[in-house]
Amino acid sequence: MSNYEKESMRSSKKRLALVGEIDVKDEEEPLIEKEGKKKSDKNLKKLIIVTCVCCVFMIIEVIGGYMASSIA
Repeated sequence: MSNYEKESMRSSKKRLALVGEIDVKDEEEPLIEKEGKKKSDKNLKKLIIVTCVCCVFMIIEVIGGYMASSIA
């Protein structure tokens, strides 16, 4: 069964649950979504660290340029 078919079935179950025809448990969330959240958090942390390092280097360059009287 393809991912599209699985997602379609999952959304159908959720719609039926809203109507009250069936019970949908929270345990039906696939493991892929949980792992995706972990990867997303990890990637966000890396992005923040890299951005901070880049900003520090930019500040050092501006200070160095000012001290050398060569700010472009």
